[in-house]
Amino acid sequence: MDIREVLALNLRRHREKQGLSQREVADGAQITRTYVSGIERSHHAAGIDVVGRLAQVLGLNPNELLIHPALQQAPDPRTKVIFPFAPEGHNVVEIPISIMPTYECGAFLLSFFGYPEMSSRAYWRRIRIEPAICNMVLQRQARRDPAWAESTQTVRPSNLLPSERDATRCVRAFYKQVERRFAVARVIGDIIGDDPETSWMKQVPEGGHPFVSEKVAELIAPFVGDKEIVNILSRVLAPSFPVVHVALALKWLHLYGFGCFENASIVEEVCLNRQALLFTLQTAETFRSWVSSALQRRRNVASLIQFKPT
Repeated sequence: MDIREVLALNLRRHREKQGLSQREVADGAQITRTYVSGIERSHHAAGIDVVGRLAQVLGLNPNELLIHPALQQAPDPRTKVIFPFAPEGHNVVEIPISIMPTYECGAFLLSFFGYPEMSSRAYWRRIRIEPAICNMVLQRQARRDPAWAESTQTVRPSNLLPSERDATRCVRAFYKQVERRFAVARVIGDIIGDDPETSWMKQVPEGGHPFVSEKVAELIAPFVGDKEIVNILSRVLAPSFPVVHVALALKWLHLYGFGCFENASIVEEVCLNRQALLFTLQTAETFRSWVSSALQRRRNVASLIQFKPT
């Protein structure tokens, strides 16, 4: 979506929201109605002075007409995200599975799975990837079930769907993160073992991090195609730790017959199969408790994310 399309979409959306006609907006901005129509159809590139007058008529700041709509979406009050930073606490993400369709809840979970960091950059990436995943799984569902695609749908994504190009770019970057999470899951699953009390993690010194270590990075290197230990520590292990329990849970989806352990299959199952979504949340909680038990009294436990269905 280029800047003309962004301006066109924002202008039309705000004008219709306020119940104004193109003529009324044009008169207030001292331009012609046909020029307003041309802007809303992306035929005209409005100058900065025109953008300023249009914003004044609509009671907006000029930058509000030029920001991508996906970045203007305020968090849905139903998808409340809580980040308590108490040393003994966890980062809690509430997933409203009782009031939202499965595909939205699945996309919401997967957005945190791909970008779990507590930073503004990760937040905006989650804002972008969530509707992109919705877009992808709904298209696949439509191809798989033409009758469903032709029927009237009563639910829609809460976030504005991106353009096809933007969605493809977001999903491609997301899958790269998913591959890293799964690589960590393969190794960490073996490290945890069958009994947290006797696992290798109990050998870690107080305050240490059993996952973000050179030893583990060497084990993961063959799966991520990178031999630089420093890169694996900073780009693969550290970002993966907060959701390592979710990676382990998604890996178990394959073991319980929910589909292949592949990126596309996992995304489809979690977003379109409610049973698979609930299984993932329940299993992730089990693994979270398991990892916490093995890391008790260590400062790194607080960085695990707890996904709480509401």
